[in-house]
Amino acid sequence: MTDSGKILDSAEVEFLLGASDTEDAKAPGEEAGTEERSATMRGNLDQINLADIFQTLAMTKMEGVLRVHNPLEQRQVYCRDGTVRILMPSREIQRRIGQRLISAGLITGDQLRLTLLRQRDHPKPLGELLIDDQLVTPEQVDEIVHVQVTDDLFNLLTWTHGIFEFYKGPVRDEELRTAFAPCPEFDVSSLLLDVARRSDEWDGIIEAIRNLDEVPRPCVDDCDQELDELEYA
Repeated sequence: MTDSGKILDSAEVEFLLGASDTEDAKAPGEEAGTEERSATMRGNLDQINLADIFQTLAMTKMEGVLRVHNPLEQRQVYCRDGTVRILMPSREIQRRIGQRLISAGLITGDQLRLTLLRQRDHPKPLGELLIDDQLVTPEQVDEIVHVQVTDDLFNLLTWTHGIFEFYKGPVRDEELRTAFAPCPEFDVSSLLLDVARRSDEWDGIIEAIRNLDEVPRPCVDDCDQELDELEYA
């Protein structure tokens, strides 16, 4: 018997997704728009900070697609008028959205398993299937996806290895333009401030715990400890 409230591990999610999801073999527009156009700007993340690239593109209000990739991952970011939209692979969204819905207490592990199995016969986005089954509302799915995309964008800005290429100008590839359309839009200035805040918070955590191998636990006040001892005496 499976634990209905337990988050599925990566291997189980990959197994459940595997038979039905082939759409990410190639990201939308991965080849279109890059073969016909030469990159306006190209470089190595070992030599330049991605945040500096975002800031430069925002200050100049340049429009175009920033492609960032390493041997394992690729992300495409649409830049325009000081804002950005990141195209997150749909497989990655599906892999995480169910786990986040479980963590939020909106669905159970068993409900996620059954929906992923049903998805094999009904090739629709996981969120749509959960909405169809009235397990979640569209607003709940939108909120979870927005958080997911935000975290993915923050994570991208921490990349220190990889190649970036910027293709200046409007998106010509219709498939890529359609894929970018529903993506949340982020103001670069606000985004970079949040990245700096998160970085400072993380530095404070590292300084406080000193060792990532140690697992911190809440401190118990002497008064609370005395009450606990009295309660169980």
